[in-house]
Amino acid sequence: SNDGFGIGGLIGLSSNCTISDSYASSGTVDGYWSIGGLIGDASDSTITNSYSTMTVGSIVTTGSRVGGFVGSSSSDISNCYATGDVTGDAEVGGFAGGAGWGDKTISYSYSTGLVTGETDTGGFVGNNVWSVSHSYYDSETSGMSDEGKGIPTLTEDMKTTSTYIGWDFIDTWDIDGTE
Repeated sequence: SNDGFGIGGLIGLSSNCTISDSYASSGTVDGYWSIGGLIGDASDSTITNSYSTMTVGSIVTTGSRVGGFVGSSSSDISNCYATGDVTGDAEVGGFAGGAGWGDKTISYSYSTGLVTGETDTGGFVGNNVWSVSHSYYDSETSGMSDEGKGIPTLTEDMKTTSTYIGWDFIDTWDIDGTE
């Protein structure tokens, strides 16, 4: 987008669609508002089995809704992850910057990137007004310790299957315990 809104490593703006088995890696995503490692702004979509390893940031000091996976979301998201560092001003999260606006859920997902922001920051979600379930973030690598919008977890515990209550380690997830 030429106005810096809705910038993503793979998709800028998504609306009423299904996104699955997708990823964005090796690079940097930046803009002004609604910036995400995979999707900038996701509206009324279903997003599954996807990830981002992108570094995500705002190119202005007032940039908001910045997330390692999605910048701004009103979508159902499950079985996804983000590992890139995230920088912004407001609504900054390791996974999602701003999440809510509807009856939606982020579930069975995680993030590990460093989160840097001024207001409404979080290890997993920056500003959350909806449901986050069975989702974790690395409290050591993120530099965050907030609760209620993702479960803060030590790096060592992020490497064990017993941490992830209810996760499917047969058909969906795999863990090697070293990274």
